Amino acid sequence: MLRTRVQLTEYRKRGVKAWLTGHVPPGRKFYYPSCFRRYALYTHAFRDVVLGHLYGHNNMDHFYFLDAEQALQEEKEAQMLKRLILKEDFDIMSLSKEESLIFQRLIARTPASRADLLDFMYHIDDGDDGELSIQGLEEYITALKESFDQIPHRPKPPRKWKDGKKGEKQRNKFEKTCREYEENYQVVQVAPSIIPAYWTGIRVIEYNISGLNGVQFSRNAEPMQRINWTEWWLQMDKEVEAEELLTDKEAAYQGAWTIQQPNTVPEEDPNLTRPKRKKKKPKKFKNPIYVPPGPHKNAPRGPVYESQLFSPTRWEVHFVNLTAANAEHDADPSQEWDYGQGFFQLEYTSDDAPYVMGDLTMKTWLELAIDIAKEKLVKNATGLTAPDRGRGKKEDEETYWDVFLRRAFINSGHVLDFDDDE
Repeated sequence: MLRTRVQLTEYRKRGVKAWLTGHVPPGRKFYYPSCFRRYALYTHAFRDVVLGHLYGHNNMDHFYFLDAEQALQEEKEAQMLKRLILKEDFDIMSLSKEESLIFQRLIARTPASRADLLDFMYHIDDGDDGELSIQGLEEYITALKESFDQIPHRPKPPRKWKDGKKGEKQRNKFEKTCREYEENYQVVQVAPSIIPAYWTGIRVIEYNISGLNGVQFSRNAEPMQRINWTEWWLQMDKEVEAEELLTDKEAAYQGAWTIQQPNTVPEEDPNLTRPKRKKKKPKKFKNPIYVPPGPHKNAPRGPVYESQLFSPTRWEVHFVNLTAANAEHDADPSQEWDYGQGFFQLEYTSDDAPYVMGDLTMKTWLELAIDIAKEKLVKNATGLTAPDRGRGKKEDEETYWDVFLRRAFINSGHVLDFDDDE
């Protein structure tokens, strides 16, 4: 994550926006817990730079969210757990009010013995008992729905706004609450695969180019300052290497990565002290949790939260019906295929019914996830329903959850074996 931080910091300086993309998506099923937490926290810090997260690996067309507040809570619990294990003389009475709450949450779901705590530390996860398990497809899909169901609704405005300056202050406070609600989340999009587990699919994303229409781009005749990217990458490697050599205490003292008060000093290290201030006692040191600095308070919102240049606006998914393609090949093995004409078919677009996503801002994503979790009924159902899960659903009824499942498997007809008791 150090390399990611250095790169995103450079992009922020240059005013550049970036997609984070790779093969294996950042999720609890695929990442070590500590890596997953730090990915969520680091990318949240650069929410003014990141356009989105594009990944594959799962062979399913779906999305999910990174919750920065939840990752922060879990990171605090992990730091507290380390203190419990590594300090023989751990003093509960020395904990601050916030640390006491963390301690209570942690103790409520951890084993009693120090040996068991050590094992638990390496497997700590949200809502888990510390045991590792292999998550099957049904469990993975169910966990996705449960995560959608835990998303709180968007804050509601007051029934009546106050007048004058009080009303203006009330509106500003409400807008700030809504921004904090949205900016706590980031959406990870997982695309279908070209080499299929179900049917072949590709996703095409469109983005905002307002302000670029009609602009003529040309090389400037004046001398330009060009970057030697070879030297830039070498310098970045040196910075990362130097940063890795810093101890946790030194990094905490610098205050660059900690979300705690910048004037806190580790009590156990007498060499790291600040000049004494008269009539003020030094604050007790809290567990350092290292995250990069976030956007400047006056910086505009990120491209995922407010539509702007290069913000994604819609997407399309195109697929290949392999059953039909194989049948056609068997009928005429010698035929030549034109992959540019009629081979890929349009499956759906993000602004199609029933989702009808007017844009791809976080507000729209969160509203869609809540509708999926609540199994909102689809108007003018297509009749293509997901397998009955023992809930007495009528054949002609279709929900947003059914649509989510159909699209996840590229309409290939794949059937999930859900437990009726779940």
